[in-house]
Amino acid sequence: MGNRLSQRRNYNTVANSVVTLNSGGIDIGDEGSHHNIFHNIAAYSNTGVAINGYAGSDYTRIVDSHLHDNNVGVQIGHSWYWSVENTRIHSNTTSAILIDTARYGTIKNNVLYANGDGIYFAGWAPQNNTIVGNLIYQNERGLGLYCAARYNIVRENLITQNGSGVYISKNITCPNYNNTFYHNDFLGNSQNALVEEDRYANTWDDGYPSGGNYWDDYSGVDLYSGIGQDVPGNDGIGDTTYVIDELNSDRYPLMRPWNIVQATVDIEPVTLNLKSKGKWVTAYIELLYVYDVADIDMSTVMLDSTIPTEDHPAKIGDYDDDGITDLMVKFDRRELIDYLGGTTGEVTLTLSGELNDGMPFEGSDIITVIKPGK
Repeated sequence: MGNRLSQRRNYNTVANSVVTLNSGGIDIGDEGSHHNIFHNIAAYSNTGVAINGYAGSDYTRIVDSHLHDNNVGVQIGHSWYWSVENTRIHSNTTSAILIDTARYGTIKNNVLYANGDGIYFAGWAPQNNTIVGNLIYQNERGLGLYCAARYNIVRENLITQNGSGVYISKNITCPNYNNTFYHNDFLGNSQNALVEEDRYANTWDDGYPSGGNYWDDYSGVDLYSGIGQDVPGNDGIGDTTYVIDELNSDRYPLMRPWNIVQATVDIEPVTLNLKSKGKWVTAYIELLYVYDVADIDMSTVMLDSTIPTEDHPAKIGDYDDDGITDLMVKFDRRELIDYLGGTTGEVTLTLSGELNDGMPFEGSDIITVIKPGK
C-alpha cells in the first residue's frame, strides 16, 4: 500500500510526489477525510487504485497529475463536491475515473485514453456530476453508465476513437437515465452511443438554439432553422433528428464540431522587422495526443483569419526534437507586414484551420514587431 490518510485528516495538500509499485497508491480512506488537495502527483504501476477517496472524502481535489498503468486511476465513492482537473490518466486496466455513489463532482479538462472505461459510473447514486471539457479517446468505452447514473451533465467533451463513445447498460435494479449530453463531439468511435437500457431515456441536446452534439455519422442537412427546423435558412443545426434508439435522440444535432483542437504554434522570426526584405514567415504546428498534422487540410490554414498559407513549401518533421511531429507552413511576409499596418511591440498571432474530417484547430504565438529608426 502507498500513502493513506485516515482518522479524518483534513485540509492537507499533497504535492510533487511519485507513487509507484504498490498494491494501492494514495488512499484518502473511508473515515471522512475531507478538503484535501492532490497536486502534481505521478502515480503509476500500482496494482490497485492510484488515488482512492471513499466515504466522506468530500471536497477532494486532484489536479495537474499523471496517473497511468494502474487498475484504476481515480476512484471517488460516497463523497460530495470533489473534482479531477487538468490530469492525464491513461493505460489503466478498469477505468481512468470510477465514480461510485458520488455526487456534485466535476471532471474537467482531463485527457483520458487507453483505459477500459474513460469514466465509469457505478454504485447506487453517481448523480448530479458534471463532466466537461475532457479529451476522451482510445478507450474501450469513453463513458460507461452502469448503475443508477442519473442527473449527470456531460458537455463540451471530445469523445473520439473509442470502442463505444457512450455506453449505457440495462441494469434491472439500478437503471441509468435522466442524464444530459450536449455540445460533445463524437468522432471516429466504433459506435458513438450504445444504449442497452430500453425502459428509460436520457437527454441528448440542450434545446434550441443551443443545440445538441456533433455526430460524425449524422447524414442530415441544414437548410432550415427554428425550434421545429421548418424556417428557411440554415442555423448550424441539422434539420432532422439524430436517432440513437426509440427512446433516445438528439433533436438538434450540430453540423460542425463544437470543440476546437488546441494546437501549439511557433512562429519565426520571433522578431519581425517591418522593413525586412525576407520572403516568408514560418509557422510550426503541433497537434497533441490524438490528432496528426498530416491530417491538416492545408487549404483551410489561415493566420489571424486573414492571411492564407502558401501551398509550398510545407513539410512535416520533428523540428523541435520533442518527439511530436510538426507541420511547417509558410506565409507571405509582405502580406503580414501590410496586415499589421505599422503596429509595433508584442503582437499575438493566431493560426487556425481544419483537419480533413472538419475538426477545427487553433493556436497562437507572440512575436515582437519592430521598425528601425523608431
